Amino acid sequence: MHLYRVTNIIQMLSILMSFLIAQVASLLISEIMYDPDPAVGLPVFEYVEWVNVGGDTVDITGWQWVAGDKVRVVTGGKLYPGGRIIVCSPSGAPFFTAFGPVLAMESFPALRNTGDRLSLVSPEGITVNSVEYSPDQFPDVLKSNGGWSLELTDLVNYCNAAAWMPSVDPSGGTPGRENSQYFNLPESETPMLIRAAGYDDHLFVLLFSGTLYPALDMNNYTCIVSPGSMRAIPSRAPVYGFPGLFFFFPENQDRNLAYTIELSGTVTSCTGSNAQLRQVPLGFPVQPETGDVVITEIMFDPRVDQPEFVEVFNRSERVIDLRNCILARANAAGSIISFSDQQAISYWLFPRCFAVFTTSAATFLKAWPLTDPAAAVERSDMPSLTNVESQLILMDRNQKRLDVVTYSPDWHYPYLDETKGVSLERIDFNASGTDRSNWFSASSSSGYSTPGSLNSTLINAGESKGEFFTLESTIGYATDPLSAVRVTVSYRFESAGWFLRMNVFNCRGMPVKTIYPFGMAAMEGEVGWDGLDSAQQLVPDGIYLIVADYYHPTGKKGRWKKACAIIRDY
Repeated sequence: MHLYRVTNIIQMLSILMSFLIAQVASLLISEIMYDPDPAVGLPVFEYVEWVNVGGDTVDITGWQWVAGDKVRVVTGGKLYPGGRIIVCSPSGAPFFTAFGPVLAMESFPALRNTGDRLSLVSPEGITVNSVEYSPDQFPDVLKSNGGWSLELTDLVNYCNAAAWMPSVDPSGGTPGRENSQYFNLPESETPMLIRAAGYDDHLFVLLFSGTLYPALDMNNYTCIVSPGSMRAIPSRAPVYGFPGLFFFFPENQDRNLAYTIELSGTVTSCTGSNAQLRQVPLGFPVQPETGDVVITEIMFDPRVDQPEFVEVFNRSERVIDLRNCILARANAAGSIISFSDQQAISYWLFPRCFAVFTTSAATFLKAWPLTDPAAAVERSDMPSLTNVESQLILMDRNQKRLDVVTYSPDWHYPYLDETKGVSLERIDFNASGTDRSNWFSASSSSGYSTPGSLNSTLINAGESKGEFFTLESTIGYATDPLSAVRVTVSYRFESAGWFLRMNVFNCRGMPVKTIYPFGMAAMEGEVGWDGLDSAQQLVPDGIYLIVADYYHPTGKKGRWKKACAIIRDY
């Protein structure tokens, strides 16, 4: 086939895809009032607003409105191009007629104040638009108290979660008319395949970080499960608006094996961009035993831009479904105060892996963007972590205790200037979680927390102890005179709580650069020097001395120094 014909076909397919997306997404959810009380200036009734952003009139007869697990069918009505319609309960309809066209929906599903997923489904069964709202979208404490709506502020990049903002209209919302503000937002980030999860005994789902194109052709992508190169047959989504792809479990799988899923083909976002695909594990969970899953890190006093979290680790060689686990907070005497047992979808915690319980995955990943999104386990009913001595208890559904830990603000490192935003890390996963000596503040070099990854204070069993420093390469070499070099110092301490400072000096004893400012160090780590001075300029070739001074509040201290050379080709 000639190149120009291939190019034309690709262009035609691209145009066709854009056309289909435009047709499917002509009807959008544009406003949500889920907590109208106390009223600011609107009727005290829940409502949503739909808008037709397409060029054709839409007959909404037979369309389905989905709120969580509740489905209602529209019995009649039309929405003209650019038109808006207020959807509410029959009891609220008379109060909204002055604002614009109203659809009085029988048994209008209540909108949960804790957040939910809302979807518009065409008569053909296509999820045209799906929105997930939550109280976290109200940064203003006064507005989050009720009476203010959420508005879609960009009708083009409607997939961008940032497009949903609190109304700034003095009445608290804009039902039936133009929203109070509009922005030209960038396209939302390309959805990424996060993980696989079990849906029921027959289906599993591949979860994505963003909204997929609602009318994906199941013939355009393939799911292979290995070992065995078994093809998983795709299935229509049994729930509306879910951000994932459903498949049937392949037959004759060994439930004692761990499998890998590889998704290939064309999977696109709701704006037509290709999703990021990667391999994810698949397994079959078993009932956990005491000690299989342990609590390893606690963020109970976060900064204002951070959510609380509890990290857990699977010490066993088996897959554990965290959906079947209960996380409870108890007082110092062990009496349970609150607990969390609500989780929308299963979470397979694989052997030797971490997971992080938090109230909002989106807020958590915004605060810790380097954490793998697969580590976040969202629990809307997660117990609040108070800043007093408390216990955390991890249980199965039969209330068998898997792990019990104690935490207290007094357990933080006493020499820290500030403990807000500093997590407590478990030092030894095999030792008791109620022992104060087994918990320590996360190091400054780790950013004061390590959710979803190895703790900065973790003891690795089997390693020899003792303070040591190693210069990985005594020569920093570059192939040209303008390139930076890399010299790396590895260190390890026998216990937590060490403070470290590391400097580079030239052959005349003059300071060149501080490569580790004075601060609390992790128990082990690396410090690199890029061959630049404190002004970020290339240093001349020559001999340099790296000096590390380390101190412990117990009075122990030491100094390590090692010479290295910087050499570049000219």
